[in-house]
Amino acid sequence: MVPLLSEGMRNRLLGLHLTHAGLAECMIAACYQSVLKPGGGFVDVGARIGAHTVPMTRAVGPEGHGLAIEANPDTLPRLKAALAAPDVPQGVTHVLHAAALDHVGEVRFHTRPQGQDGMSSIYAEALRTEDPGPKTTYPVPCTTLDAALAAHPLPRVDFLKIDVEDAEYLVLRGAGDLMARHQPLIALENLPREAAARGGYSAADWFGLFETAGYHLVDMFWQPFTAADFAAKGDLPYSYFALPQGRELGDLIPDHVYLGRLMQHARRLDPGFCP
Repeated sequence: MVPLLSEGMRNRLLGLHLTHAGLAECMIAACYQSVLKPGGGFVDVGARIGAHTVPMTRAVGPEGHGLAIEANPDTLPRLKAALAAPDVPQGVTHVLHAAALDHVGEVRFHTRPQGQDGMSSIYAEALRTEDPGPKTTYPVPCTTLDAALAAHPLPRVDFLKIDVEDAEYLVLRGAGDLMARHQPLIALENLPREAAARGGYSAADWFGLFETAGYHLVDMFWQPFTAADFAAKGDLPYSYFALPQGRELGDLIPDHVYLGRLMQHARRLDPGFCP
């Protein structure tokens, strides 16, 4: 695979990525804007206030289908209100109040209601210390993605977004049927080493899950992400894409389009950034 960026440019963008959360969010949006078509389907795990759920709903249109999963009860009303806006197709996206994990039952869920748009996790230590407001803990229902889709079937799933503050591995453990049946492009935000330490799993567990499902991982700069990268010293991105074996991101969105958007958003976040 030919690198999309030179090593020097990648390092500069990585530094910007690690200090500006907006860069990853913009590139996730660039991918689903290319992948989702009218009549398509998506699942948004960790939908929060609908920043991605709403544009994905618009992208699939009135004939499309979506499932938004959000565990934080403080955030849920804002998500539903965003989806009820007059410029959003109605009856397209079902909202499920639950934590998506690897089992069905109940889990203790930690939030900072006044934090960044509903920052929350099953791991209390995953909440950023700089976020305002006290931590609140709720018992919330939990389910697997496979069980959720059995209860709320979607004809197709083209895109799966997962942002659940270090519990991504558990979400994917409960999504084996979804991945096998629909083979969606998966976008996930994950701090690989920190999440593994909190979740009690190894790099072999993480990469083995994708290998078993017939997927491979690339980072947000379209570089393959491997066990060697996981083990190496140095900073890692926290935004990744998983694709079925044999498919590359360039098959879904042309390299020059993705690169152009990456540079555009980098300059928007840092006007002094020059390629």
